[in-house]
Amino acid sequence: IPHPHQAYKRGRLFEQLDAGRQHPIIWVSAPPGSGKTTLISSYIEARSLQALWYQIDSGDRDIASFFHYLALAVKTLVPRYRKILQPLTPEYLPNLIIFTKRFFETLAQCLDIPTVIVLDNYQEVPTEAPLHNILCEASKSLPEGISFIMLSRNDPPASFSRLQLYGSLALINWHDLQLTFEEAQNIALKRSTSTIPIDRLTELHQQTNGWVAGFRLLLDHEIKNSETQIKNYKAQQVLFNYFSEEVFIHWPSNTQIALLRTAALPLITIKQAQQLTGDENIGKILNDLYLRNYFVVQRIDDDICYEYHSLFRDFLLDRAKKTFNPEEWLNLQRQAAALMLQANKIEVAVSLFHITQDWIGLKNAILLEASSLLAAGRHQTLLQWLNWLPKEIFEQSPWLLYWRALAALPFNPIEARSF
Repeated sequence: IPHPHQAYKRGRLFEQLDAGRQHPIIWVSAPPGSGKTTLISSYIEARSLQALWYQIDSGDRDIASFFHYLALAVKTLVPRYRKILQPLTPEYLPNLIIFTKRFFETLAQCLDIPTVIVLDNYQEVPTEAPLHNILCEASKSLPEGISFIMLSRNDPPASFSRLQLYGSLALINWHDLQLTFEEAQNIALKRSTSTIPIDRLTELHQQTNGWVAGFRLLLDHEIKNSETQIKNYKAQQVLFNYFSEEVFIHWPSNTQIALLRTAALPLITIKQAQQLTGDENIGKILNDLYLRNYFVVQRIDDDICYEYHSLFRDFLLDRAKKTFNPEEWLNLQRQAAALMLQANKIEVAVSLFHITQDWIGLKNAILLEASSLLAAGRHQTLLQWLNWLPKEIFEQSPWLLYWRALAALPFNPIEARSF
């Protein structure tokens, strides 16, 4: 679960969430920087809820990967339970609905009441992915007191329309998440020891149209004359980039370079940051940004990790590509991939190997992980990774052909034999 520092507790939205938990699914949809993650993490803390927090990514288009990582999350959350959450191996695919029902019935037995299952970044699920229908079915298998909370930049897809129609889905949208003036005042009081004139606060609130990230930027830097006016939430990316640059240029050049290097990874420990940047002070810098709520959240994995807000990371990545020459940036990403492989973050490493076209690194990662992927039923993931490799790599390593054949066997036995 992300841990924003000293998050402002939004009472009126907490009440909406309390009411929403009477439904199997709460859908929170709003643009980036609207405070979705902070809202839910602070709500979980305020209500002392057991929570399973799952970050969706493109790998979840392979439904077996979703079940695999959800089972790992449950095991981490409640290690005392020894119930086995069955992996989705190919023999279960013809009866996927029955498998889903039994999986979530078993999962519910492992969890306390009340519990929320948060699926973050749900907009990453492709429209055609089977996960939508799976979660609709899963919501019917959860007992009262266990709810899904979906965090997304988008409204619920068509697959969820039936749940909306019959009142099984509560919706909290951009209109709900916009700051009221009272909330803006309270945030100002929490973040500043000096009193800000009421007319100035009114101006900031109106200018940002209730957008949390924009309001905090304007508030923190006390901008008096900005040509950037927000007319609606579609302009938020422009404002974010504008003020990010205003913040960025005030940091020393060595700090700027260090932060640009850390952006190569979506989630980074202090040790990894030091290895990637060569800067012994980078841990202090990241912690300082976290304590100041500068678009950095803290997560607890095996170690303390830091994660940039997606918009802020996009800004850093864009700046990095303009700062480093292509060869430097390529080497930096490959170094990041090696760090991820060393930390057993295989999927992040594989993604970076693919992006940088490091085919030897990708081949070695596949050979290392292929057996485990098949055991977890993640045949489609393995096939995708193998399909990224150029033909000549297969000619150098016959084991790749073996794993490709096994991955394809349950779906296309004739093609599998041809490998």
